Amino acid sequence: MTPSDRPLHGAPFLPTRLHPKLYAAEFVGTALLVGVGVSVVVVMFGQGSPVPGLLPNPGLRRFLTGGLFGAVAALIAVSTLGRISGAHINPAVTLAFWLKGKLAWRDAVGYASAQIAGGVAGALALLGWGSTGRSVDLGVTLPGAGVSA
Repeated sequence: MTPSDRPLHGAPFLPTRLHPKLYAAEFVGTALLVGVGVSVVVVMFGQGSPVPGLLPNPGLRRFLTGGLFGAVAALIAVSTLGRISGAHINPAVTLAFWLKGKLAWRDAVGYASAQIAGGVAGALALLGWGSTGRSVDLGVTLPGAGVSA
């Protein structure tokens, strides 16, 4: 009996085999997380967005933003993409899987490369928000007012 190819458990059938379908799923998942997740920030806080007028309390908008961003990640994890690759969507998660022996090093490199490329693709898509996105620096995380670096 031939052992099965189980790349998500650190046991690929051929140790030299790559798994491009897994890497593609990580690319798409990470691009969606960055693109859709940060778009939530733009919609909630960007100048020209109707949401600040509808929900004037910034604390409530921050709460909703966090929940929606997390929901995007959860939906990716339970989607077909997540079933294909495990939905690491973060090189730090992939590193942890590799360190635990759950992912072969070749696949870890493929995952991390796809995640970085997916993050860049998702970030580039944010440019489509134009001035609304630029008004919140495309969702960059900054210290609050009065908090020094």
